[in-house]
Amino acid sequence: MPASWLSNKFMELGLEVYSQNFSMNHPLKKHTVVSGTNVYAIMRAPRMASTEAVVLNLPFRKSNLPGVALSLAVAKYFRRHAYWAKDVIFLVSEQDQLGVLAWLDAYHHHDDSNSDFLKSSNLESRAGSILAAISLEILADRVTTFDMQVEGLDGQLPNLDLFNLAVRLCHTENISPTFHGKANHRSPRSQKGYIHALTTMLSMVITQASGQPSGNHGLFQRFNIEAVSMVGSRQKGTSYGFKQMGRVVEGIVRSLNNLLERFHQSFFFYLLPSTDRYVSIGMYMPPFGLIVIPAVIKALALWIQMSTEQTANDPMDQRRKLSTDGSTSESGDSANKNGGATLLSVLPMLTMAHLMGVGLYIFTAPTWLLDMYKQLPTDHLLFYSIMSVGAAALFFPKLVMRHGKPGENIFIPSPDMLRCVALLELSLVLGTTSVMNFSLAAIIGIFTVPVLVCLVPRRSRVGTLLQMMVTVMVAPPVLLYIVILSSKLLVGVDGDVHTLAIQSYEEMVSAVFSSVTSGCIYGDWTYGLVTVVLFPIWLLFWCLVWGPVEEKVNCPEQ
Repeated sequence: MPASWLSNKFMELGLEVYSQNFSMNHPLKKHTVVSGTNVYAIMRAPRMASTEAVVLNLPFRKSNLPGVALSLAVAKYFRRHAYWAKDVIFLVSEQDQLGVLAWLDAYHHHDDSNSDFLKSSNLESRAGSILAAISLEILADRVTTFDMQVEGLDGQLPNLDLFNLAVRLCHTENISPTFHGKANHRSPRSQKGYIHALTTMLSMVITQASGQPSGNHGLFQRFNIEAVSMVGSRQKGTSYGFKQMGRVVEGIVRSLNNLLERFHQSFFFYLLPSTDRYVSIGMYMPPFGLIVIPAVIKALALWIQMSTEQTANDPMDQRRKLSTDGSTSESGDSANKNGGATLLSVLPMLTMAHLMGVGLYIFTAPTWLLDMYKQLPTDHLLFYSIMSVGAAALFFPKLVMRHGKPGENIFIPSPDMLRCVALLELSLVLGTTSVMNFSLAAIIGIFTVPVLVCLVPRRSRVGTLLQMMVTVMVAPPVLLYIVILSSKLLVGVDGDVHTLAIQSYEEMVSAVFSSVTSGCIYGDWTYGLVTVVLFPIWLLFWCLVWGPVEEKVNCPEQ
């Protein structure tokens, strides 16, 4: 990046200009260092003290040179007026999201575990508290559309008012706003219009479920800064030049300049089928509740069934009915002890499953393994190491299951208690995840809950094998592959089935690598959630359908 040239240009406009250097040691690629420079210019508000600010971010790359040129023109225009009540920061960042993270960390004096990988210089000057940010990327000197990007880190979304502001200003200048590359359908209430809206919304769901930001704006949301990304491109149709694009940018920044307080009303939880319609949380959470509630009901039914059977089979309870002394405390104590032992029987298996998940999260890609197999690409080696642990987990029931029958040993769980605990934990995880990343919880719930609720230890080997196959289908890596393949078929990607299958596999490898890297650098918790929480829950259900479990637990006593 020509940092000196950019600094001189901003200085000529009378702005305060500073630069920041940063470097990152790649967490998975040894001896790989990524470095860059950020240039930022501050236009101080002439009407108020530097207490609040708005950021206009320009990712520096060759394809975005028109965007950098537009930022210089906009800065020159802004300097001619004195109505600014907030500082305006022009941030030209390098290395995409990495540069934005380095600048935001330094701006907010943020110091956490990510500093082990990312090192950056301190900022020489700051403006006020950042209220909102716009990340602008223009791919041509004339554009026909502005594509809006809203998905942030860990599925966070910006305030809907900011998105609507950008969309309406694009309409004002006759520039078509798009979402995930799709414009609004001409007949939204027709059958094709509904299908178009559905595919657009599902594209957002899949992107949000990944937990990774769709643009530079996603790192601003990590610091409670409302932000969106706008990508201008030229397609078929009437194109517009720098004047119209500049009016859109000026309108957004000037509207943010008139804010009297931070964004706190409107919606933060929504799904977008188009740029002018949204699905609020009040509409999509009830159907999600209907997806999760069967697991809760099944768990409660199993608990009541076990309590009823335990009371009926308690010999002390039968003696109490035959005796005339009215002694009830002894039978109550016996029932409590038996119930506690039954619940305690699942604890060792539950602990072992989560310890395996923690081990998978911590020792995913040890350095010695990456050094030993340098001939393999890092992303494929990482994926193979994860899959090897997953293959070894198939023998997890042999490791934790004990011989005998429930009741003979407190560490031998009953199938009903194992199902009850696993279903309750799954429901709890899906419910809490939906508050932060609804799309991720919805995808997991739609595929897993119907299968896992219906799992029952069976006597026939054919039934057991069928259940084992279905359970493998909802395992985290297999589920990821199914979602990627389904998304390709949904959007109508060209190619035969074999080609799509190979492409889906390559995208799955890349997605796993990106998720692990994003967790190390940006603090994305999606990979940690899958490995530490969801994978152990799947192991519990895998123990349930493992053949010998049914034989040990359900064989009638002769």
